[in-house]
This record gives sequence, C-alpha cells and structure tokens, in this order.
Amino acid sequence: MDIVTYRDANPLPTEFIRIPISGPKPWNQLVFLRCNGSGRPYTGNNFLRYRVRFSSEFRIDDFKQAKLDWYQKNTYISAALFFQRLSMNTEMNFIAAAEAVTGFVDPDGRIGFESQIAMFLGGSDLFEDRGSLSFAYSISAYVLLYEPTDEPPPAVPPTKPGWMPKIEVLDPQFGSRRNIIFTDDPSMLRKPPE
Repeated sequence: MDIVTYRDANPLPTEFIRIPISGPKPWNQLVFLRCNGSGRPYTGNNFLRYRVRFSSEFRIDDFKQAKLDWYQKNTYISAALFFQRLSMNTEMNFIAAAEAVTGFVDPDGRIGFESQIAMFLGGSDLFEDRGSLSFAYSISAYVLLYEPTDEPPPAVPPTKPGWMPKIEVLDPQFGSRRNIIFTDDPSMLRKPPE
C-alpha cells in the first residue's frame, strides 16, 4: 500500500501560549499550541494512507539556524490529532483514522508536524461511481524548549519603606484548627511598631 506525501510550504495559522518555567535545564519555556491540520479531500472506493508535513506559525525566539541540530535534539513535542469535521457525499461505509502525528523543528525555527491519516470508503453504490470524503482536523501540542532570555526576574510588589507583612489569624468556621495568613500585598500591610 502506497503512502502519498503532501507538503505545505506556508506556515499554518496557529494559536499558542508561552509559559516560562524554571527547568529542568536547559528548558525555560513550555508552549501550548493549536493549529488546524492540512489535508486533501479523498475520492475513491479504496484504502488510502497519506502523510502531510507542515509548519505552524510558532517560531522559537532568537533561533539560530547554525544550532538547528541542538534544537532538534533538545526540543520535546507531545502532540495529539483530532478530527473536527467529516463530510461525505455518499452513504458508503467509511474509515477515517489518525494513525500518527509527530513534531519537529524546521530550518526556520518553526515547530512543525507530520501527520499520517488513513481513509477508506467501502462497498459499492449502484448510483455513484465514486464517493468523496472531506474532513478537517486540529493538532494540539505541548512543546518543552529553550529560548534565550535576558529579561530580569519579575519585580517584587512595591512596599512602603519600613512597613512589614501583615500576619492575620483567622478563627475556624468548622473544627478547632486556626488559619494563619501572611501577605505582602501593599493594601494589607501594617505599619511596624515605633
């Protein structure tokens, strides 16, 4: 059975969220991304397996192409493929299966995916020679990666000089255990004793 391979040259529209993390080293970013997959309509009364390779719009910040091998070895991608819509013009039996999805870093520093999908329209219809099946799918992925950064750590909330954190003891609503709250929220600080 042949596997037909398609490649999309343009990056596909992508939604993503960067989440800074503190390791394990060298990783400092966790990225969640989602994009619609690329595919071709299927026509025929036979089994077809095809592979689609495309890049997302997400690009690693400050990516250096000379370090592509390092990024490919040290970027971890966990991806899942799911069908959003199937549309047919026949009443034949059908199979639409997501067989595999793998992630990669392309030479431009974009996160890309290669998905393999199997399609089958079965039986023969007296009134139609060939049926057709079209579909849409999405890929969601978590990517653990390294992005160079020279940003300072987040600032400490501003406090007035000489003021101290407030300590509050709350009486329990149920039982006999007391709760203690420490805060450095500027609106809840108390002035130190003189």
